[in-house]
Amino acid sequence: MKRIALLLIAVLVFQMLPASTIEASPDNTLIGLSWHAEYFANQYLVAPATLVREEGALNYNWGANRPVEIDNFPADYFSVRWTTRPTLDAGNYRFSVTADDSVKLTVDYTSVVIDTMNAPQAGQKLTADFTLSAGSHYFQIDYRELAGNASITATLEKLDGQQQPNPDGSVSPLPSSPSAYVTAYSLRYRSGPGLNYTILGTQPKNTIVQLIGRNGDATWAKVILPSGTQAWMSTSYLSANVDFWSLPVVTDEGVTNPDGAESGLMTGIVTAYALNVRSGPSTSYAIIGRLVLFTPVQIIGRNDAGTWLRIRRSSGTLGWVSATYVRVDANIMSLPIVY
Repeated sequence: MKRIALLLIAVLVFQMLPASTIEASPDNTLIGLSWHAEYFANQYLVAPATLVREEGALNYNWGANRPVEIDNFPADYFSVRWTTRPTLDAGNYRFSVTADDSVKLTVDYTSVVIDTMNAPQAGQKLTADFTLSAGSHYFQIDYRELAGNASITATLEKLDGQQQPNPDGSVSPLPSSPSAYVTAYSLRYRSGPGLNYTILGTQPKNTIVQLIGRNGDATWAKVILPSGTQAWMSTSYLSANVDFWSLPVVTDEGVTNPDGAESGLMTGIVTAYALNVRSGPSTSYAIIGRLVLFTPVQIIGRNDAGTWLRIRRSSGTLGWVSATYVRVDANIMSLPIVY
């Protein structure tokens, strides 16, 4: 009976592991961190904190919901500070963070290596490489949510030894075309962009793959393997010479340009007296124009939640508008996700 209970616990733990942990072998270079978290019911980290607790890996996607189930804690315009002090070996490290909306990473109290507090880059993967001595080091992440969806993912990775030297001691560079190294010791490649797709095989660490596309949120890349086979790999374990977001979106129907289709996929009518057109899909982005009531618009895409629409104006310029103020006689969730 004890053996059965232990087996059930093991199965449950495996099912609860995040996708990135399951996708690569346990011998990867990602470093597990535990965080001291402080949640503030304001966007400026103004004390006192509403909630203080200890947390594990930072991999949160709250969507439009509030991050903690506390009465009166807001779903928008809140902030969080995470701190940790791991003991590390000497070497070269890479910190990667993807946040919606703003984030700042400070290393050893003084070195600010990532900072988008005054210029949010929602949904973009940001990386910083640095060299650390052996011993204890301090990392601090300050996070600010403005309006709309909220999420954050952060990882620390040891870079040393990722590129195998050639027999003469040199390291083969990536080709000039969009390419990436495999950074996990054994990375699975699949028939589609997700853990539910068939595993076609594995590739060892430092394999160079050619990048030909991505899924909607750039968590998976379509690649060409050295054998010429086309497959999908998790971008969590690829070190690329391009931003994954710059790759075209690949769907079952084919390839979609990063800014949507060649022409408007749907049409809509503005229902607000004066609707702001912004440079990105949230109110944190700059206003680049306005549309008046009853203006027709071409709609070429949406954000992941369908709360913002990418439009092409009559002048040909692109922009984003809130879906709340556009009447569309169709299902906007059928539009491609664009960035």
